[in-house]
Amino acid sequence: MCKDEHHPTRRTDIGRRALFVTSAAAALTLNSVSFASADDGDGRSQETTRTVRGTLPTGSPDYVYLPLEVPDGVRELHVSYSYAKPSVPPGTQGNALDIGIFDERGTELGGAGFRGWSGGARSEFFLRADEATPGYLPGRVRPGTWHLALGPYTVAPEGLAYEITVTLRFGEPGTTPRPGYPPERAAGRGRDWYRGDCHLHSWFSDGKRTPAEIAALARAAGLDFINSSEHNTPSAHAHWAEHAGDDLLILLGEEVTTRNGHVVALGTDPGTFIDWRYRARDNRFGHYADAIRRAGGLVVPAHPHATCIGCNWKFGFGEADVVEVWNGAYTPDDEVSLADWDSTLQSAGRGGRWTPAMGNSDAHRDPDRIGGPQTVVLADDLSRTAILAGLRAGRSYVAESAAVSVGFSATGGRGLRAG
Repeated sequence: MCKDEHHPTRRTDIGRRALFVTSAAAALTLNSVSFASADDGDGRSQETTRTVRGTLPTGSPDYVYLPLEVPDGVRELHVSYSYAKPSVPPGTQGNALDIGIFDERGTELGGAGFRGWSGGARSEFFLRADEATPGYLPGRVRPGTWHLALGPYTVAPEGLAYEITVTLRFGEPGTTPRPGYPPERAAGRGRDWYRGDCHLHSWFSDGKRTPAEIAALARAAGLDFINSSEHNTPSAHAHWAEHAGDDLLILLGEEVTTRNGHVVALGTDPGTFIDWRYRARDNRFGHYADAIRRAGGLVVPAHPHATCIGCNWKFGFGEADVVEVWNGAYTPDDEVSLADWDSTLQSAGRGGRWTPAMGNSDAHRDPDRIGGPQTVVLADDLSRTAILAGLRAGRSYVAESAAVSVGFSATGGRGLRAG
């Protein structure tokens, strides 16, 4: 095993490590890591491993890239990492380091190079043609310069010491299966009120439940539709088809988890990836909101007043199609979100813009309750097109559970009635 020491340096030392500014946030690029090629002398598959250590200081950029020079003939790429988690005084941020990877097509924002993201949910992952760790996309490990993407979410005062081990295994690459996706229409009941939960997490990001478990709990909660919304990855999309049915429509999307707030991309085309590597100051959100809509989806700011680091919404609501005003168990930040939304109703009454509201569970694991809350939408049928149209038009209400229903009716002379 070969070992390298990688340490970020000051900006003046750009000859060895480049601090570059993309069209979004600044990013630090470390020295590249090279690997030995396969030894085919004995006709057996071989592997090569490199370990990299370094320390990220406080004030590090949002993303640090570690280039990997991948040779030809690699069957599988495996990454494991760890980092120091020192004790810190109350009120002081500790260490948290996210991770993902981009292939030889590059790290350009919104580009084709994205191959997976697990954030801080996993300490290791692998990719190969036929399979990949949840959160990552299967496909061939082609030769070229790949990039590990490190996200120092928070850094302790003494810095964030990390260790990364990359193993390449050589051999026949295998075949990538053609993905299958859930149908865009379920049997439904024609024009009716349909119940859905559009903010859910499985083990394809930081949730603990499988898609099968989520689908079963959704049916038990009386839901008619759900939306796949993993953090910064569409990797779950190809794993939902077998769990859909005439009684459950499964929409596909992503929770785009930026450092300045989260947005649910709701009901996008299968396989759609929406980039998250920007802040409000980068003036990129409008571009990616348009990308969500071009993919047929809705732009839904999630838990806009949540208190977790990076959760508070800072992009404004001009691009929102719907806003999530109730997220999981009702808490003071939901009260603020609801009051904020209510104030927009008053301005809308004076000719301003009105944005529909919705509620979702954001369920990750037990005891998080799927369908608590849920959004009930009037739609022409139980289909992706009809459900999104109903949400976009605001023909909906938010309920604590399937036990809650709201009815509206008006009566007039000569037996006239509308509901």
